[in-house]
Amino acid sequence: MERQSGIRFACDSFISPGRGTGHPNEDALALDGEHGVFVVADGVTRQDKGEYGNGEESISAAVSSAFSLRLCEELSRAVSSADASSDFTPLFLDAFRTANREIRTMADEYMERHSIDARLIERPGCVAAACVILGSTLYFANLGDSMVTMTRCGRRIVLADMQTRYAFEVAKMERNREALIAEYINRSGNPNGYGIVNGDEEAENFLRVSHIALEKGDFIYLFTDGLAPCLMNGDPAVFDGLTIEEIVRLRERIAGSGARLDDMTGIRIVMIS
Repeated sequence: MERQSGIRFACDSFISPGRGTGHPNEDALALDGEHGVFVVADGVTRQDKGEYGNGEESISAAVSSAFSLRLCEELSRAVSSADASSDFTPLFLDAFRTANREIRTMADEYMERHSIDARLIERPGCVAAACVILGSTLYFANLGDSMVTMTRCGRRIVLADMQTRYAFEVAKMERNREALIAEYINRSGNPNGYGIVNGDEEAENFLRVSHIALEKGDFIYLFTDGLAPCLMNGDPAVFDGLTIEEIVRLRERIAGSGARLDDMTGIRIVMIS
């Protein structure tokens, strides 16, 4: 249980294990209960060329971990000096810009080391979702297909929906990943485009910070796309009584043994008062 600015909440989180050799978990999360800051991230995998760094994690895992930690740090710093009566949105955007641009050096070094043509394959990056509790207000935003939802009085409210639905369907139908790079990823001029954290300043145009007043009994979920089948389609009355780890285990049981599931990472926040 944590206390921040007079608001009391409880939270739990979970990251599913990786899928074995060659399939590291590319998700990451970071949270600071004292300042009410929560971040989840999911690495983009297409750029990986063998192992990254000391051989223990891929570039996508390294980027998602570095970004989630840096964004959490920047948001916490902003909260520590913020006025709860003022709009936190500009500070949220500034924190994102700082974290996003620091990823560029890591990504560019990797591309150069492996002679990857940036015209054909997007720069290494991640998608993400983040929330900040400031006073009695929840600020939230996302990029790509990580999401934020809320359950209030048994009703699911999608706060930050995945941005990728249209583009992914096009790529699936055309079997053309390159179309995503050229037309959709960080293309703010395309109404169906979506953002990826990879140091590209265009990604900042996809981070749309919103806010909602919090109420006692609210459940807030931040999660990567691996948990979307449960948290977007399941009965909120069932899931609100489960921890994130229990939701992951339920998803695994429903899929059955041997099913190839995406990485599953989430944070659940329960507003107590």
